[in-house]
Amino acid sequence: ASSVWRDCPPPWSVPGRVYRGFDGLNQELADFSSWCTNTHEEQSARDQVMQAVEDIVKKIWPEAFVQVYGSSASELTLPNSDLDLVVRQAGKGRPGGWDGNIEALSERDLIEALGRALEVSPWVESLEVRSQARVPICALIHGPTAISLDISVDPETPIAEADNDLSDPASAPPTTAAGGIAAVDLFRRSVSRWSAFRPIGLVLKCYLGQQCLNSPFTGGIGSFKLLMLVLVFLDRVGPEEDHLGKTLLHFLAAFSEEWRFEEVTVGSVTADYTAVFKGKEIRAAFARAHKALSNAVKSQSDSAFFSPLCSILDAARVGEESRRMPLNSGNKDSSPVPGAPEGGASAAPEGGASAVGTEAAARQRQVVRVVQTVSCPSTVKAVKAMFGGLNKKR
Repeated sequence: ASSVWRDCPPPWSVPGRVYRGFDGLNQELADFSSWCTNTHEEQSARDQVMQAVEDIVKKIWPEAFVQVYGSSASELTLPNSDLDLVVRQAGKGRPGGWDGNIEALSERDLIEALGRALEVSPWVESLEVRSQARVPICALIHGPTAISLDISVDPETPIAEADNDLSDPASAPPTTAAGGIAAVDLFRRSVSRWSAFRPIGLVLKCYLGQQCLNSPFTGGIGSFKLLMLVLVFLDRVGPEEDHLGKTLLHFLAAFSEEWRFEEVTVGSVTADYTAVFKGKEIRAAFARAHKALSNAVKSQSDSAFFSPLCSILDAARVGEESRRMPLNSGNKDSSPVPGAPEGGASAAPEGGASAVGTEAAARQRQVVRVVQTVSCPSTVKAVKAMFGGLNKKR
């Protein structure tokens, strides 16, 4: 990637701002984070998709409801992120509304039943029923908006409609939908506690996605585990003088070195890294990013479109995948961060997820039932942690 993006600024840039030096990287990280925030149109589209799913769920399980979790629920979503939904009970106990013979149905049976209902819905595209996965899900695309969804079913964790918090988050493994909801609470609190958590987490998610190292099914590191690394780093090492750019570089330097552990725990949430067998490739990617960003902040380029983040991100790809207009074509405000160069007012992109993608419209509907998933071999052994007490539960 190049620190100068073509002949125009990257989509997240703010007119009039100069992203040079450490302060420039600091400001650019803040602007990238602001740009990733869903626009009103995008959030409205996601709400409509969630309602469409709930309408289907209510037809087969009147006592159930749909809840959002994952990055969309914790303010850590990229513009092209999937929407993670879980079907849950609407009251205490096991309602008969799930099915007349609920006791005989497993989570896999329930996801199969949901898949059959989704299969005949006209707005569903590219439906995949992964009933044999560790966490059975229906993966699909909402045709009108091109929003990707992962839907799971959690019949075992009763929740009252008025209370969407887990009564005992510590009892819910992070590999389940209920555990994912417990992680949402942790990440929300962390966004409020650490100003660096959201900007750094979003940039790293985007970077590893472009490096094809973000898929847990191929040994990469998924969003949850990546964000836990960022959180553990901030919790144990702390931010670099409240400076986003320096903190990101510090993280990249630290995790470019060998980090060998099976799990990390913060509060009641634990991330298991035993299936991340592309650790070597991930460390190498972090090392490349550290080198590129370090060189970028030292650059003396006089280009008006200079961007340190473009040294690690393909800005054109970011813009295309977001389905957005450049940041300077809208009207959302963005405030400068302390210590960064001042510039003009920022603006948010318009349109976005509500537009119908041509590819999505042309995509043929297909149903793929995955009979067996491949479990990744455990190649990461717990020898020692990078930081003292990293493996200890807090």
